[in-house]
Amino acid sequence: MTYTNLKARNSNIEILRILAMFMVLMLHVNFMTIGEPTTAESITNPVPTFFRVFFQMTTNIAVNLFVLISGWFGIRFSYRGLCKFLFQCIFIVTLMYLIGLCIGLTTFEPKLILECFFLENNGWFVKAYLALFILSPVLNVYCNNSDEAFQRRILIYFFVFQTIFGAFTMSAKFIQAGFSTFSFIGLYLLARYMHQYGMRYTKYSKYIFII
Repeated sequence: MTYTNLKARNSNIEILRILAMFMVLMLHVNFMTIGEPTTAESITNPVPTFFRVFFQMTTNIAVNLFVLISGWFGIRFSYRGLCKFLFQCIFIVTLMYLIGLCIGLTTFEPKLILECFFLENNGWFVKAYLALFILSPVLNVYCNNSDEAFQRRILIYFFVFQTIFGAFTMSAKFIQAGFSTFSFIGLYLLARYMHQYGMRYTKYSKYIFII
């Protein structure tokens, strides 16, 4: 499969990308900005609390959607793309810091300025995705040169491992509840697999995929 095919845009995927953007906004405003609902709120205002929890659960997949979309189209590594990605992230973080200075939410400190350039604190996604971006040439070579059965087995092994040690036992710290490059690699390979071989699964009912 050539990169020309991988870069072809699909309107359904583009709508999904826009939806994921709104999910990210809702996710951060709901619990992080407004605050998690308390037990007292759930008793006195059960309906609004239910909807807040419901939207938090449904929008929690936003980051996963972005990584799946990256895997669907395939990341084409380039130094220009790498520099562009880093510049955008540093620019946005620095802009947020300057806005915080102007409205009095933070102070002017050399340490905080360095944090903007090294993407510390809340920049976990940037660093996890940056590592995925760097590893993408290796992942693409694997996908393009491995047959369907082999990729399917690797995906099953991967997600069984992640489910046991990352969800049930929480004993694999490097998985970090999905907030890691390790989890991004699994999502990326899954999306690449479905792009290459997904047509054979169209015989199943859509309700199977919903479940």
